[in-house]
Amino acid sequence: MAGNDKRGTRKPQGGPGPVSRRRGRAEGRGRGGGPVRVADLLPDLAERGGWGQVMDLCRLRAAWGDLVGPAVAAHSHPEKIGRGRLTVTVDNSAWLMQLSFYRDEMRGKAAGLLGADKVSDVFLKVGRIPRPQTRSRSAPVPPPPGAAKDVEACVAGVDDPEVRAALRSLLLADLSRSRTPGG
Repeated sequence: MAGNDKRGTRKPQGGPGPVSRRRGRAEGRGRGGGPVRVADLLPDLAERGGWGQVMDLCRLRAAWGDLVGPAVAAHSHPEKIGRGRLTVTVDNSAWLMQLSFYRDEMRGKAAGLLGADKVSDVFLKVGRIPRPQTRSRSAPVPPPPGAAKDVEACVAGVDDPEVRAALRSLLLADLSRSRTPGG
């Protein structure tokens, strides 16, 4: 059978190495031939499967704001990593010029995160920056001046204090949601 050697072991496609048919673990990996932690196998599997650069790029994107600061991160985005080159997309030519002065610093910080062998050069280009999607709601805007007086006039005819308080809260919340900041 193709892929089998003479001793009854086989090498799976993209796997970490020969796997014993009897024991089901990578040879020479565990201490004394014992089991190997999956976490110890993942980096090797990622590199052999071609996922290493994708994982590095994800790590870099997650840390980008901390590496370059929020102002730079708002106008730049790590696009790809390959052959030691980090490609960073920026909003416009002004940011491209500004960040060209910090190219060595960006390279050093990225290499510090991923390893010196992973990032040896930074290439900047102008393009579209993906905007993060916000999942949280914006803070409520206070109701307009004089709204509290109008709400009190509306709820004054309600005799039950609990219902009156609930209605007051509902009306004030509705007034807050229907306004835009600064409007």
